[in-house]
Amino acid sequence: MSGNNGRKFTIDRRQTRTQPREDFAAVFAGAFTDQPATPMDIPVDAIEPSPYQARQDFADLEELATSIRTHGFTSRIRVRPHPTKADRYQLVYGERRLRAAKLADLRMIPCDVAPHSDADLREIGLIENLQRQDLAALEEARAFRLMLDENGYSIRTLAERIGKSKGYIQNKLDLLRAPADVQQMVSTYAETQSAALIIAQLPTEEQRRPLIDGVVSGRLDTRAVRAMVDAVLSAKAAASQRSSSPYSAPHGAPSSDTRIRHTEHREPDAGERRQARQSERALAQAIHTLRSMTVQLRGTIDQLQPADRTVLLDYVAREHFPELEQLVEELRA
Repeated sequence: MSGNNGRKFTIDRRQTRTQPREDFAAVFAGAFTDQPATPMDIPVDAIEPSPYQARQDFADLEELATSIRTHGFTSRIRVRPHPTKADRYQLVYGERRLRAAKLADLRMIPCDVAPHSDADLREIGLIENLQRQDLAALEEARAFRLMLDENGYSIRTLAERIGKSKGYIQNKLDLLRAPADVQQMVSTYAETQSAALIIAQLPTEEQRRPLIDGVVSGRLDTRAVRAMVDAVLSAKAAASQRSSSPYSAPHGAPSSDTRIRHTEHREPDAGERRQARQSERALAQAIHTLRSMTVQLRGTIDQLQPADRTVLLDYVAREHFPELEQLVEELRA
């Protein structure tokens, strides 16, 4: 605040707060500010973190600590009386500043003390971080899950409370059901979330790994991933449909009463089921390989000089087409 004259934590309580990014009322748009609050200077060591803080990583704390040493606090943090410990407090809002104050070796910091329920703390912690876009995708997803489970919100109600769409919340929740390798990709590369939710539809790590590698390396975009996953799932569905009635007669083929009686109730044995599963996996892998090859080639074309394009065209026409024609004939046989 201007006019602070070097004071580190004393605030003119009659003054209007001047930094909306740190201001409780601005962040929460009045949702909790109607609760009575008592301004107090409180020892830093008497304030415990919120047990419902969704964020785990706090960046640039040293920079903020330096600013606090130089300019002091420009707005209060918010605390509640500790529910079980006398003369102690729990943080409601402002953990980054509380941590920076400790780094700055402050003994006392200005606070607003107000009664808040556990449900308030969960919601406040989530909204605070969403407003500042500080949460990683999985941290956000876990916070949403906690809000739904502990506060009893529906997805619609939660969306209205935090100013997000229902689809946004559902996509985050879907990450919690994603396999570990997909979650790891999103944790490391936040921008891969859209592709991750598509890749998560594949049932095995063996199928997911080439797509994850392609997305991380930049070779595959979300549209290419969707096409490849759709192809694998379509092939799996088709194979499953065929294997569900492996002894039915081909369309139009004559069948005798003897054949019907012989096959109507026969179940495939273990060896036949194993062969069906192997065939299904091989089909999915073959389609995936062809799709991946096509996508990678298209991504390479834009990088080729005209002369190299001619060389590639000649190779495709002279070598690749004949191989594909031979493959087609083998499949028809």
